Amino acid sequence: MKFEKVLSSLKTFFKNDGIVDHVYEMEKPRMMQVVQSLHALLLQGLSPAERNEIRCAQEIRVPEDCPARRSLQQLHFFIKELRLEKAVWSNVFRFINFPLQSTVPRYLRWMEPKELTKVKKKQLITSYADSLLHSFKEKEHIILPKIKQIEIIIKKQEELRLQIKQFEYVIEHIHEEYFCAKHYHFIRPWMTRQQVTRDSIKLDNV
Repeated sequence: MKFEKVLSSLKTFFKNDGIVDHVYEMEKPRMMQVVQSLHALLLQGLSPAERNEIRCAQEIRVPEDCPARRSLQQLHFFIKELRLEKAVWSNVFRFINFPLQSTVPRYLRWMEPKELTKVKKKQLITSYADSLLHSFKEKEHIILPKIKQIEIIIKKQEELRLQIKQFEYVIEHIHEEYFCAKHYHFIRPWMTRQQVTRDSIKLDNV
């Protein structure tokens, strides 16, 4: 890559304060190539005028008292990823004001964006179902007895509901003589105070 193209890319890079997250994956390879080409140009040797042009491209856009700027941190990251010696940049090419990582507060440090992973809805549901099944198998010895206890309670409730219906029917027709004669076997237990008390307790617990 020729000097003019490298300079133009660096100007755009510093002007935009580095690469924003939503285009990072697309722009990163091109910027890595720019950094590599710049390193090669430095080793080959640049004229004082060329060095000044690149120095100005950075200094105009990134003041020395702004170590937290994304462009500087990203450039530092690219150099480290390309395994280029920082000493070469510090001694030969002084336009880069590399901040020490310790001088930048943690909440201001630039981090490489994580790759977005899309999970299909069907896969997500299947995964969730498998997780529930695994969890059920692990807790089976606790869950199954609880289900049986619930079934017993439901059965008792149904029995009591049926008894309530019977009592309501009796109360509605108990003043009729023929009804009492026909259902005497059902009404007779109510004639004792003990049975009435027992049935009342059952109904109160419903």
